[in-house]
Amino acid sequence: MRRLVDHDTKREEMANFSLQTEDVVEDEDEDKNKRAFRLETSHRSVVIPLVIKIVYGLISQRRKKGKGARGGTSVAERNASITFLSAMRPDEIEIFLRRLTRVFYTDPPGAKKFFEIKTRLENITITRQVAFLNTCISLVQCMSRVLISKLDIVLQPVIAILQHVEDEDATTKNEDRSRLRQLVFKLLAEIWERYPDADWRHYSPNYISILKNLVSKVPSMVTGGNSVPSLMLALRAMSSSESLWFHFQDGNFLEPLVKVISLGFDSRDELRAANDNVMNILFDIFENLIENMSTSPLLENVEIVLEHLHIRFSQSSKRGVAAAKMVRSAFALRSLKLLAHLGDLIASKLPTSSDLHDTASKLVQLLLPFLELTADSSSNVKVYILHIITKIVPHLKSFEWKSNLIRLLGPNKGYDARDDRVELTRT
Repeated sequence: MRRLVDHDTKREEMANFSLQTEDVVEDEDEDKNKRAFRLETSHRSVVIPLVIKIVYGLISQRRKKGKGARGGTSVAERNASITFLSAMRPDEIEIFLRRLTRVFYTDPPGAKKFFEIKTRLENITITRQVAFLNTCISLVQCMSRVLISKLDIVLQPVIAILQHVEDEDATTKNEDRSRLRQLVFKLLAEIWERYPDADWRHYSPNYISILKNLVSKVPSMVTGGNSVPSLMLALRAMSSSESLWFHFQDGNFLEPLVKVISLGFDSRDELRAANDNVMNILFDIFENLIENMSTSPLLENVEIVLEHLHIRFSQSSKRGVAAAKMVRSAFALRSLKLLAHLGDLIASKLPTSSDLHDTASKLVQLLLPFLELTADSSSNVKVYILHIITKIVPHLKSFEWKSNLIRLLGPNKGYDARDDRVELTRT
């Protein structure tokens, strides 16, 4: 215990002293010296609460004034301490979590937990809230395997902090709001990525309206900036699991996200284009959402996706960007993957839905530049695009891009798609 308290020996003691139970550790695989430092089962009820108090103190302590004083315990030290505790049993981990969150709950906790936590937040300093959120991030990263059964203890204060931050009547300074919001979404991104199958429909009514309001502001958040909002990182984590997709539908997230595509190119607004990092995260979200097109939230937003892609490509052309250069850009190549999936979906629905005529025509028009000889699309990609167009064109009554398509279907185009070209020409 003394070595655990000592700043110079605590890391070594955490490495040597094991909190694992005897039924977890296999003696034949364990070093004899390390086995001597393992806690015996009969001692756990007395020793574990003491260890938790000591480690919680190590996590909570602040550096002395001077260089690097702000921020409390370093991330490495905090992660090492929490990793040390991760060997505890679930009931012991709950003791630690109760201690970590006790400032947020009444004793004993009442029935209206969120209301009680929000009331208590008025008297909890921003510094303490920041420290709590940073500790929770380390918890999820270092204790994810054992935290799932106790997630509710941590999650309720986190959601309450988000509610308090977005409360217009709260007296929190704008810079503090921004700092807390950033940490909350960084934490939620970690949680959604690791625990997508938790009962999120139970929790979502407490935050979905807040998310809807914030996501509606994403276009103005990302315009002309160099960083990626933590909100978008959280949305990417949310999009990675089908069990979380209901958020996109309940909160109508996709429409403002799709608008980011044409930022800086749409004459209807004066916003500047988003940076490449933002666009990469945006396409990560879209690509995650097309893993299963039959249930994808993108199904209801195909028209608006094509509209903003069309604005981006057409305005680039009007600004003098050569078609060959435009289709070789990173943006265009990410767009192509999205268009290909949407094309398959539209082609499958066209025989029974005449309402998709304009949508299908617009999609083909967006795909045509990738068939140009100067396009940096591989032969297989061009054949795939032709295959999609072949399935779509027979269902279209008319199309204004006919002459361009015929030119692209001419002989000696450098890729082997003869059957598709013949079928399209016949059509």
